[in-house]
Amino acid sequence: MERLLFPYSTYTDPPGSLFPRRIKAGFIYTMNVSAETMQEMGYIQYFKRHEMTLQRIYGASEYLCSCDTYQFDDYSKVIQPVLIL
Repeated sequence: MERLLFPYSTYTDPPGSLFPRRIKAGFIYTMNVSAETMQEMGYIQYFKRHEMTLQRIYGASEYLCSCDTYQFDDYSKVIQPVLIL
């Protein structure tokens, strides 16, 4: 995230942006926890903070959480078909 935001951040009061225009930006978070566990552990507050930072620098922003993602010990032994929705 630092490499995404640093080139365009200013250290003025209030903080601003050197980015020349507004674009839509966002994050997709993938994790191996349920949505309930994510809520209980307080992840949402961090995601919202990231969203506000992106809004300050780039304009419109949102995030998407993908929970209960697959985890394998050895990915070279797994063949997972692609699911297209």
